Amino acid sequence: MLSLEQCHLILEYIDGLVVVDKDAKIIYMNQKTADSIKVDLKEIIGKHVHDVIPTTKIHKTVEMKTPAIADPYFLENATLISTRYPIYEKDGTFFGVVEYDLFDNYDLLNNFVKKIESLIGIIHLLFITKFFRKQPPELGLGDSENFAS
Repeated sequence: MLSLEQCHLILEYIDGLVVVDKDAKIIYMNQKTADSIKVDLKEIIGKHVHDVIPTTKIHKTVEMKTPAIADPYFLENATLISTRYPIYEKDGTFFGVVEYDLFDNYDLLNNFVKKIESLIGIIHLLFITKFFRKQPPELGLGDSENFAS
């Protein structure tokens, strides 16, 4: 079982981690996030999230109580991709929202997109190779043995 200290340590590794209550007031933010947006944790706890991060969409998840997966938003000169989940107590009472960034750097996002595009290209090529094993001669693709190998 993890200790409270170990849980806190793990939370420090999550980019863009913010937790708000049902009124969208910040109840937790890790130091990494506070440092990246240049705020003092002691000063922002209890403040409305828009007073601290004006461009966040966390309020939408508070209002709608539905997750938002890989949703872009802008912060100063950065495009961030965040995910937000509503949090519920064991009895089903809405508690608040947790938000974290999937990508906090455009270059990381761009590299990820390139990898996905590459994988799609490979899948497409494999599909075509399998689909055209016995292609009709009018396609001009040569015989199936040469094309499939």
